Amino acid sequence: MATAYISRTFGTPTDEDKWTLSFWYKKCGPTSGVRVLDADGGGNEGNISFDATTGKLNFYQYQSSLDTQLITKNYYRDVGAFYHVVVIFDAANGTPADRAQIWVNGARVTTLGTATYPTTLYSQINKSGVVHYIGAKGSTGDKYCDGVFSHMNFVDGSALAPSYFGEADATSGIWKIKINPDVTYGNNGFFLKFEDRTNLDLDSSPNAHTFTTTGTITPTYDNPSNNFCTLNPLGSDLAGGSLTLGNNYVQFASDSTYRSIYATLGNSTGKYYFEGYVQDDGNATNIGIIDTEQNTGSNQDYTAQTRGYSYNEDGQKYNNGSGSSYGDTYASTNIIGCAVDLTNGAIWFSKNGTWQNSATIAEIGAGTTTNAAFTGLTLGERYLYGPAISGKTNAKWKMNFGNGYFADTAISSEGTNASGIGSFEYDVPTGFTAWSTKGFNE
Repeated sequence: MATAYISRTFGTPTDEDKWTLSFWYKKCGPTSGVRVLDADGGGNEGNISFDATTGKLNFYQYQSSLDTQLITKNYYRDVGAFYHVVVIFDAANGTPADRAQIWVNGARVTTLGTATYPTTLYSQINKSGVVHYIGAKGSTGDKYCDGVFSHMNFVDGSALAPSYFGEADATSGIWKIKINPDVTYGNNGFFLKFEDRTNLDLDSSPNAHTFTTTGTITPTYDNPSNNFCTLNPLGSDLAGGSLTLGNNYVQFASDSTYRSIYATLGNSTGKYYFEGYVQDDGNATNIGIIDTEQNTGSNQDYTAQTRGYSYNEDGQKYNNGSGSSYGDTYASTNIIGCAVDLTNGAIWFSKNGTWQNSATIAEIGAGTTTNAAFTGLTLGERYLYGPAISGKTNAKWKMNFGNGYFADTAISSEGTNASGIGSFEYDVPTGFTAWSTKGFNE
């Protein structure tokens, strides 16, 4: 949703001073500033945001002077999972500390750095005639969202507990989503699922409110029920490079130093597939996997590690600091596929749908490793392998871990995918699935 936002002018509320906002959000960076909901009233303002410097949650309302403000002490910097945030506002509540509440993943946040509770019946959020913006600060063009929103509910006239929107899993205890909450939305209430890829501002509540989208929002299959892998800004030193577009577009620095970036998810078993679009090969770049235990520090190439494996733009395969002949060279605009078999300990690579080293999609699906790029991977519960890229001299990659987009560029045609999880440019070998939590569960 970077450089884009959704907006709607609210009408007469059921109860201006009582409402609940619930949303799921996957951050792009540890300190990404994002305005989740902003009610811009020409001098008066209400907003819910993640602080740009600290990652703290902030709920703020102002009318001539500060009326309400909660700022958490906790830092919310996880870029690999969805946060479930519930903000409850009930200005008439007899207990002052219950008039404004923040809940994260089913637990109320009580460690607050700032706690100013409302003393008057006033709310800028849910006010009639006020434009409400999702994913940006008013129309000023800043504090855009560069992460992923999912299942945003706004309930007008009710102060609802997080249990209406989420619940603890009976087996793991992990907080999980309720995809169809049983609530009464009130006049201004809405339910944005963000799941219709052709109509991302569709209100699925009975109100069916009309929203306006400004800019271009990139759709994704990434959601709280199936969390997809992305590249990870934590533990990676790009030093002059950048990671944007939902952490699926990496640009390496212009200098001649190899640097590496890793993924948010790793596993020790199963069969997985992902793709990378070469935006710029930089004449020096690799794509592959590494055991996360061997993730390197700054200014290093992950392929120097004993359990780091790659396909280089020069056509060679690299492991443990050594390269050997493997396949075709590749360059800008090429798409590289990677099939990782953590059951048989093998890796294959494709270029524009053609498997290298004379491998075939049928033999890969059958578990035949004769023409694999690498075999004999060290396997076991302690070895968690995840996708990795290294590069220098302005190398750039756009990744598709199953979202059907290379960062912000849609695939041109969809290959077959036996697992039914994710959407890829080329055919996925039988038995292989997307690098996502649902794929892991297979």
